[in-house]
Amino acid sequence: MKTKLIILVISLLSFVHVSGQGGDGGLLAKCFIDSQTGDTIRITKWTRVNYSSKYLLNFRMTRTNSFCTFDLSYHFGASEPFTIAKGDSIWLKFIGGMKLALYSKESAASVKGGAMTSRDPKGATIQGVKVKYDISQTQLLGLAGNELEKVRIFSSKGYIDILWPEPYRDDLKPEPTKTIMAARLMLEKKTKYIVTVPDSEDVKVNKEEAKKDEF
Repeated sequence: MKTKLIILVISLLSFVHVSGQGGDGGLLAKCFIDSQTGDTIRITKWTRVNYSSKYLLNFRMTRTNSFCTFDLSYHFGASEPFTIAKGDSIWLKFIGGMKLALYSKESAASVKGGAMTSRDPKGATIQGVKVKYDISQTQLLGLAGNELEKVRIFSSKGYIDILWPEPYRDDLKPEPTKTIMAARLMLEKKTKYIVTVPDSEDVKVNKEEAKKDEF
């Protein structure tokens, strides 16, 4: 209990320090009010975590009103199609030993190119998937003040552990990792939003309705 309290206090102090600076380090991709729903939406850029012949892993964070998700885009190398069931988990292990479990918001099936992002085209021809995992405010505080060591991803293929490498740090001016920066952006209270219609990747297309449309 004492360890968790110390981690929480460190997280809060770190968050206040960076918020005061008001910078996002170029990590924020979108910050807008959806003109159709009125939702305030904040999304960070996709960032590559790790890549090898056996896997590709990218992450970003998304906030819709006060609800946040930890989004992963990944594949498991040149493998057969796989699925993620609603409620499947990922385990996040921090340097220092703290662990978090996050659970998928909905089921998903892999498709060719499913792990590809505009910033990382390496998953273009391999079965991959994008999955949103719910993350609470308390869990965000943990991410805002602690560095990740690795992630364990569960799917229909079982599970795989992927290391979350530490970025290079200048001893004179250490910079927070991308996950720390992203978590702080999700926690930050913002007042300025652009009112806009979401782009195509944010619009859900109903394929059955599209078939009935007079084209």
